[in-house]
Amino acid sequence: MNPGEGWAETFRVLNQRRLGVAESPWEIVTQSLYPTAAALTAAEQDVVDPWRAGTSTAQTGGHADLEDANVHPVHSLDGTLKVTLRSSAGLRLALDVYASSTRVEHAAGSGTLSRSAAVCGARTYRIRVTEVRGKGTFRLTEAKP
Repeated sequence: MNPGEGWAETFRVLNQRRLGVAESPWEIVTQSLYPTAAALTAAEQDVVDPWRAGTSTAQTGGHADLEDANVHPVHSLDGTLKVTLRSSAGLRLALDVYASSTRVEHAAGSGTLSRSAAVCGARTYRIRVTEVRGKGTFRLTEAKP
């Protein structure tokens, strides 16, 4: 099964419906790939307003921010989510990345902590920064698709 053929056939169906012409038979790829109305809407959106590039955001915080379990929601497309946490000297932190309630990445230490997670299917992830020991400041950077 070739996903490229599935996309091509979906695009064909989308255009035939938009033009109001009779739909050609779905014979090239498996029937299980026949697009739903939602899939056709998503395909049209992808063509009209394509994905441009990843984004990166950064936030800073300190000891007081960590007292209430510092959790950051991340909304992402499929790809690789890269998280970097830098702490000031004397501050030891834990970094966790969650998809729903499942922890997909974990790191603990001081200095620079960096983790990458494959993002696929889920659109919202959570990044949690917690204090392990010490006081100081931190900078959290998220690079997402």
